Amino acid sequence: MIGENMIQWGVAGYSAVAMAGVFVLFSKRKKHLDLKWGFALLNLFLLVPFAGHVLNGFSYVSNRWIWAYGMMIAYIFVKAYPEFFTLTVTANEDYYSWIG
Repeated sequence: MIGENMIQWGVAGYSAVAMAGVFVLFSKRKKHLDLKWGFALLNLFLLVPFAGHVLNGFSYVSNRWIWAYGMMIAYIFVKAYPEFFTLTVTANEDYYSWIG
């Protein structure tokens, strides 16, 4: 069973603007592949409890490494921020279709 305290280790606190940076990053097909792979890998780590076990020194499952996820989101936003101002009309439509 998962207790209330264990759930708090999986909370990734970042702003909606930073998430918009992730959408802009993935709208550019062949740019920043390393950031895309890093984002996908960290999401996979969040989904698989064994990754929390490994990253906690094989002691017990804990997502204390969630700060690295926040750092990745922040870095993605910093890289995508200049592209917010250069989006074309079709890129804006693609972005808004992702948001729904």
